[in-house]
Amino acid sequence: MRRGETAVGVVTTPSDRTEHLRAAAEHESLEAQLRQAQKMEAVGQLAGGVAHDFNNILTAIIGNASLMQASRHLTEDQVHDAGKRAAAITKHLLTFSRRQRFECSEVDMNAVVLGVRSMLRRLLGETIDFKVAVAGQPLVVWADSGMLEQVLVNLGVNARDAMARGGQFTISTSAVVIPAGVALSHPQATPGPGVRLMAADSGCGTPAENLSRIFEPFFSTRKVGKGTGLGLSIVHGIVEQQGGWIEVESRVGLGTTFHMYFPRIPGSRAQASAPGTAVAAPPRGSESILLTENDEGVRKLAKRALERADYHVFEAEDGPTALEVWEHQRSEIRRVLMDMVMPGGLSGPVLANEFRRLSADLPLVFCSGYSEEILEQEALPNHRSAFLARPYELSRLLTVVRELLDAW
Repeated sequence: MRRGETAVGVVTTPSDRTEHLRAAAEHESLEAQLRQAQKMEAVGQLAGGVAHDFNNILTAIIGNASLMQASRHLTEDQVHDAGKRAAAITKHLLTFSRRQRFECSEVDMNAVVLGVRSMLRRLLGETIDFKVAVAGQPLVVWADSGMLEQVLVNLGVNARDAMARGGQFTISTSAVVIPAGVALSHPQATPGPGVRLMAADSGCGTPAENLSRIFEPFFSTRKVGKGTGLGLSIVHGIVEQQGGWIEVESRVGLGTTFHMYFPRIPGSRAQASAPGTAVAAPPRGSESILLTENDEGVRKLAKRALERADYHVFEAEDGPTALEVWEHQRSEIRRVLMDMVMPGGLSGPVLANEFRRLSADLPLVFCSGYSEEILEQEALPNHRSAFLARPYELSRLLTVVRELLDAW
């Protein structure tokens, strides 16, 4: 261009336009991923909050049913069992929202599969040919066996719904070696010995355009009223939280296969608990305890249970009241049992630190419907303290109280 001339347009080449379109597509994809991550986080927070509140109610239901049974006011345990089933639902919600503490131990994956086989057979029905093939050697993983069972049940339900006219569902286990390069595409992967848990059905399959969304919460290709869309989300959450990952293969009209991989503990044999083991009577005591709980139903229940075990209980519905009771009864109180979320301007962690300031050696027990790991973010004091997850059995409450008192 000569001096003094004015540019009236810009010439672009096909490669320029291609690069521009590629950059725009990448930007749109990143925005979509961000929106999806925000949606998942919001749903997780909602599920966690609902489960936390529901756990308070369940604690009262299960605990009062136990007291009624102990007093021979109930000859059947339907109420207690219903409460425990509801507690399992909240556990699944907390698992989805990543607020549930797992009770992990060395577990043989083969034993988990064989243990849930009969239940799955009933769940699938007579029109589905159900087969199980387990490895000839123990496949020990560090996991929560109940959560692994839930994975298999959810996949069984998913398979049953995909085979309305019948078909075949297969679960198998095998030992594998996880190569180091796998971690590039699966951040959860741990190179070395691994276990593959496979669940395959011959159902309707999932279209390719939906395959990337099957683990989204509330996403479902079923008709309205058929399922919640949470089953596979829960499966995904459980597998990832226990150090594994999932790969999915699916073809329309040919079925779907889930490959789940977990790190394996070589040379270990998981120990199964002996059936029919006698349950020891809950321990008792005579000490004075300060019970701080804002939920009246849970507070009254815990007080009744502790008093039946011969403890003397002082009540407080919030943090300020607890400190007031402490000032008047500090010479008697040997232990504090407190909720983590309370009104009155003093949350559990703040109240705990105040008690530590007033009496450094005072044993504390924290109660919550959230897991201990989540609450550790609030900087809980860990000296002379214990954690009790809700909903809890009354026998567990009394055991934790006695163990903490005996420890100091």
